[in-house]
Amino acid sequence: MRFFLLLLCLSMVSTAWAQVVVERNVVVSTLAESEVEAKPFLLHEAVAGLIREKGVELGIDPTVLDSRLTQRFEAFFSAYKERRLAERFGREKVPTLSEDQRKAFLNELEGERLLELVRYARLDKLVDTHTFKSIERGPDSSWKASLNLTLNLVSVKNFGRRLMTPVDQQFERLFLVTEVEALGFSWEALGVKDESSFQSSLADSWEKWLTANAPENLGRVEICDQACADVFARWLQRPVDERWVVSETILNGLWLRVTFKLRQLVHRPGINEWEFEWSGSAVLQDADTKTVLASLTLERETKTWRGLEQKAMNSALASAMYRSALEPLTRVVRRIREAHRPGRVTRLFVQGHRQLGDLLSLIELLKKEGKEIELDIKLDTFDQREARLNCSYRGEEKSFTDLLSRLKALRSSYSYRLVSDLTGAHPLVKFVAE
Repeated sequence: MRFFLLLLCLSMVSTAWAQVVVERNVVVSTLAESEVEAKPFLLHEAVAGLIREKGVELGIDPTVLDSRLTQRFEAFFSAYKERRLAERFGREKVPTLSEDQRKAFLNELEGERLLELVRYARLDKLVDTHTFKSIERGPDSSWKASLNLTLNLVSVKNFGRRLMTPVDQQFERLFLVTEVEALGFSWEALGVKDESSFQSSLADSWEKWLTANAPENLGRVEICDQACADVFARWLQRPVDERWVVSETILNGLWLRVTFKLRQLVHRPGINEWEFEWSGSAVLQDADTKTVLASLTLERETKTWRGLEQKAMNSALASAMYRSALEPLTRVVRRIREAHRPGRVTRLFVQGHRQLGDLLSLIELLKKEGKEIELDIKLDTFDQREARLNCSYRGEEKSFTDLLSRLKALRSSYSYRLVSDLTGAHPLVKFVAE
């Protein structure tokens, strides 16, 4: 609480720190081979050192700031090493590795610790400008530099607030995916080459709005470009419980997919009249677990324009569509502020059921027995042979498997004995009719 109150004092600190260029001399030990590789490490140390030395003047407690950052990073780096381990040897082979194999690989990854800390902390985002006056490599593995920088007090305040946010409520980035499907007309008819130019104007406007209205537990908002869209397409295909394959670029992030269907109802060239109708959806998902945090409908709207030149008409259409999404986006922001990322996600397979009612009874039983681990369950697929449930919960994996082992009987339309099989890649519950 003390740290939080001190951070609030930033609003009362003189704006001099946001206006005056500060000179810093720093030395960093790193294996970087070039100035380009070394600069991010040097800038990180310059900002960190400035905050440590001038914490009182900035209205923050640098000791607590360091402690919080270290604590968060250690948890991140531990998970990072586990993911790299699974990527290197395969998820199914990790349990069979010898202790020496495991230790040797993890020790190699320690060489990446400083680089990952710089990427994780992103202290470069706390400065408005920076310039390297000099930079040179020492005789050992050190680099030293002199640089000027201008610290942004608002960014420092937001950085501190994010560190105070519980880990399961902290989201590093929101990736905005914008899609507009044309119905009943071609983009060329609007005088644009394709949908990308029209979509980009909407995405730019929504990105600015989301950035201005972002909750404290969200780092930043990014428009999803083509490379990002490719990552998103691959992400959509991966199994819900394979968190270890989440790339570092989207880890601890959010996907916000805003989709519109745009239909041309009328075009009367003689009087230059256009009538359009659109509707859509906004879906917010956690990038780590694929959990749907919000799914909102963008209600159908119809607008008519007359007497406008093509460029003005396109602008008016984009502006109207932009405004129609603001109320749903306001709810998205509220949901981000309240959201908790589940600690674990897994699939549960079910066999031996006779009808859908049996599965619904099982879900009800599991939720009742799993209150302590905040178990949430959604039916993914269902047929007469097998069903699949997506489960999210908090705590250790053992807490979930212990819960399954405790289940002995279920009364639905029929009486069943429940048998759990936890030996496979995914847990399985079998209905045995009595």
